[in-house]
Amino acid sequence: MKESFDAAMEFLRQWEGWKSDDPADRGGRTVCGISAESHPEVVESLWNLPEEVAWTRAASWYRSRYWDALACDHIPAPMDRVVFDIAVNNGRSFAETVYRECQTPQDALLRRIGRYSRIINKDASQLKFIKGWLNRTLSLYEQIKGTEG
Repeated sequence: MKESFDAAMEFLRQWEGWKSDDPADRGGRTVCGISAESHPEVVESLWNLPEEVAWTRAASWYRSRYWDALACDHIPAPMDRVVFDIAVNNGRSFAETVYRECQTPQDALLRRIGRYSRIINKDASQLKFIKGWLNRTLSLYEQIKGTEG
């Protein structure tokens, strides 16, 4: 479902931004939302490219690494977008568990909020990110509400 992937990437781009190198971010330096901690070779390959070129390449990477790997084309909308965004922001394994255990996109988003709470409880330095995490989750909720088949 190309339309769903395109919408998911548009949302991702809005929330991930361009480049970041926040010392408090456990992912380290990021470009197009891809962290050097997890994917140093990808970050290195994108870092010095013009933004539009980097995002085009990142979209292909996200499609194969997340969308296709999670078979999002076979997940009903809007759960496909929720699973994808959770995978990108919280990890593929967590997204797979959420999809398997949650009946609705809303349940999945609540589960994500619980994960954020656990992250902060383990590492208080991550509290500085909670506003962005919650705003991202609420924004996705607003986009998908009322779109379930």
